Amino acid sequence: MVSVPKILQVITRLFESPQPSFRPADAYLVLNFLRGIPLDLRGPTVTMNMFKIVLHCPHASTLFENNTRLATKIILTFLVERLRDDAEVEEAMRRVIRSVSVNQNLPTPLYLTMTRKLSRQRRDASTSDSPAALVQDDALVEDLLERVIRRIPRVGQEISEGVPYGFLSQKEMHKRGGREFEKPELIFLISTLRHVTVSRAARCKDGAVETVFNPMPLAAHIVEAVIRGVESLPAFRHEDAPPRADDWILISHLMGCLDSRLHEFGKRLWRQKARLYDPTSVKFSEDFNLPIWLAGFLFSLRGTDKIDAIKLWIDIMTTPQVLSEMPPKMMRVLLVDVTFALRNDSDSNLRERLILGGNRILDALDAAYKSSSSSTVSASSEIVRTRMSFSRFFPPLENPKELEKTFLLLKDALESDEEVACELIRESADFVRYMQRTERIDKQTLSTVLQLLTKRVLRVLDQPFLDEANTEAIIAAIVAFTALLRDIQPKESNGEEDVTLRNLFHAIAVKIFYHHSLKPTPLIIAVLLQYMELLDFTSNTQYTTRVRELILTALRSVPDKVQEINSHTAQHCFDMTLRAVRFHVMDEEVLMGASVALRHATDTAILREMSWEQRNLMIERGAALYRELSHSFSSSKQARRLGKQVLNVTALAASEKVKPREPQMHSDGTPRHKDFRCLRRCAQLMWVVAMRATLLPIPRTPVDRYLVSMLRFAKKHWIAETLTTSEQTEKAAKDPAVHQVDEKLSHEFLDVLLPLFHPLIVLGVTDKRAFYANFRRNKFIISTACEILQRNSDFLSPCVWYHVQRTFSNLFSILQGQITPLELKVLQLALKQTLRSVQACGNRGTWHLTEQKKSLRQETEDETILTPKWIGDMFSCAEFVDDPDLRLYLISLLTEQLEVVGNEATNETDTSVSEEEKSRLICLKKTMLTLRRGSVLYY
Repeated sequence: MVSVPKILQVITRLFESPQPSFRPADAYLVLNFLRGIPLDLRGPTVTMNMFKIVLHCPHASTLFENNTRLATKIILTFLVERLRDDAEVEEAMRRVIRSVSVNQNLPTPLYLTMTRKLSRQRRDASTSDSPAALVQDDALVEDLLERVIRRIPRVGQEISEGVPYGFLSQKEMHKRGGREFEKPELIFLISTLRHVTVSRAARCKDGAVETVFNPMPLAAHIVEAVIRGVESLPAFRHEDAPPRADDWILISHLMGCLDSRLHEFGKRLWRQKARLYDPTSVKFSEDFNLPIWLAGFLFSLRGTDKIDAIKLWIDIMTTPQVLSEMPPKMMRVLLVDVTFALRNDSDSNLRERLILGGNRILDALDAAYKSSSSSTVSASSEIVRTRMSFSRFFPPLENPKELEKTFLLLKDALESDEEVACELIRESADFVRYMQRTERIDKQTLSTVLQLLTKRVLRVLDQPFLDEANTEAIIAAIVAFTALLRDIQPKESNGEEDVTLRNLFHAIAVKIFYHHSLKPTPLIIAVLLQYMELLDFTSNTQYTTRVRELILTALRSVPDKVQEINSHTAQHCFDMTLRAVRFHVMDEEVLMGASVALRHATDTAILREMSWEQRNLMIERGAALYRELSHSFSSSKQARRLGKQVLNVTALAASEKVKPREPQMHSDGTPRHKDFRCLRRCAQLMWVVAMRATLLPIPRTPVDRYLVSMLRFAKKHWIAETLTTSEQTEKAAKDPAVHQVDEKLSHEFLDVLLPLFHPLIVLGVTDKRAFYANFRRNKFIISTACEILQRNSDFLSPCVWYHVQRTFSNLFSILQGQITPLELKVLQLALKQTLRSVQACGNRGTWHLTEQKKSLRQETEDETILTPKWIGDMFSCAEFVDDPDLRLYLISLLTEQLEVVGNEATNETDTSVSEEEKSRLICLKKTMLTLRRGSVLYY
């Protein structure tokens, strides 16, 4: 007797070639045979052969179109398939749905189930659909929904209740077949619409499609038909009509929809009914738990919709009885939603309810872990993991008493002799790092927990083999220890606790460094070497050979296939190359390995996958590496090649060709705040790289083509936050009241823009030949700096304008008649703002000092702001001061200095000239040069 798998294999092979003699009757027999195959005989191979037969069977499409019963049976045959999360099976299922969907008379539940299958979002990025396939599936989903909507009773007609309880399972719905559109079909339709909207929103979140989230993804006529159908039900015709159990389910599905119109409609119905009736007093089916369903719906909601739903549901979802039946994983997710609402809503009444609900969830989680764990330590570990995860988000866990309790639980878990999960080590390291940064716990407690954590890490390192979970935990611990080392290093403390910690950190570094199962990937080696650098391993030559081997192995481990490289690899490769310089192991072989690795890791396809935050980290490391390599440009070919790669990657990141895939705007057209910060940071880094390429050029390498895109990017994105939208820009132009100093932007200009721009201006004074050799490039840089300053002129502090004036005071003499109106305007503005600020304080104060200089000053009293030398510099540009009062003030300052010079000349002795006297003499010289130049001031 021939087996079923063998028959399917033969038929599959038969359909691989054309069958001209195959009749529709034969096709009907084959398809009928398929629907009779029991589930017990269906393995992966049998299932795929069944799919292939349906998809390649001659006349199948015609039979499906004309034979509703056959089409229904075939699609139901595959809908009961047991194979889950199999990409190949899912794709075949979608193709069968497309084939069967030619029939226009299928039952309503079947259309809705087909819609769910087509809308299901694949979570694995490696098997996700292409945008073209998603568009095709969405078109078919819209068509299937259209067919269902046409079956809803028209205006004036009512939808029948049909059954006493209208919330049926899919199996029960399919058993109903092609009956009239009744309440069960309406609930099933609303449930399907929720599924569709959630799936489409997940695509935007995962970056599967290049679009922003659409708050109204459903067609208007679909929404109108659903609302009309709901309002025709007896429970919703009158406000005081008592709702049945399935009515509460229907409302909750409406609120779970990510279409704002259906969500608002469901919210209105819930408030209307909840004022008069209690949803928890209604009896549902035995297998249905309303609060748990509500918690599940809450997870997919966004923004204000989530907060509004929590307001209505929090008391229902967080009763002790409900929480005792809720899985711990769902309770953790619910606590995340509660913390989200606490962070984004200021209503005191709601806040109190949320805190009470959150505390009940924490108590329920503690009870669940204690009842399900086999040991006290295991339960304690799970409890402390929960508390650590939410300590930075849930306010009740942020108070000192609760933090102390969390640390005590963590201490008990780490002190135990039992083995703890790697997840506890990883999360403990993150938690300790956060606590150290926020300084919310006393140093003694933090130090005690740190020592226990380091000893626990050493125990893990004693194992002969480190699996992936152990490695991830150790890497997280090293990252935390690195942050702590940065805090310990500046203090140079000889305290016993710090010495003990350093010794433990050192022991961990040595054990990892020589661990034979260590897999030298770019991430692991970059983190390890940064950690070792802070422990002064760079000065010990015994580690040099091993460091070089690890760096080369890690660089060579970068795959050459784009699909196997993640978006962080380039950053780690730059980090390792920097460490090679600092560990003194940089040679031609290491440089070549870094060059090859970076060529693969910075492919344009990978750059597109990088967010702006990832690009910032990569460019920041690249800028530091370029500075380190600049000393070797004249002697090393590989160093020049790697430096050129840094410029090329930075220029690519700045170009429009490789924009990140995620959308840069909110749905209302405004930039996302995080993206704006990242773009501005990226603009600063572009300026840094461009200036280093100018001041530390690669020999015989034209860099202008790289600089153009970098400088344009800096000019476009290095702006005050107020200027991020055209509406705000217009408002700022019309209303001077909105011109407020942007302190952060001012610090950026003082720390980044001007320090790197100043050497270029100095070069124009000290080495005119070198300056004019690249005059076009230098002129473009000067013009870019002026445009950045001009664009942000309304938001800069007086300190910035003071330093701009000092830097630009020689601009007129450098450019020698080639100064542009823009450059002249910035110079005039700097002179005007500086003189105005100096006049206001009587030329004494500390506002002109940068934060760095203020921290170095010992004296606290005010000092003279404009020295005689700087007054002379400003007088050389006095013709550009267009305010008569400020001109007069400048001349009065100059006159005071000249009078002092005259008195000193009268009382001249043989004593040596002081610095102040030298400054006045320079002022006199500059004044004479200005007057000889022919500048005449009229008042």
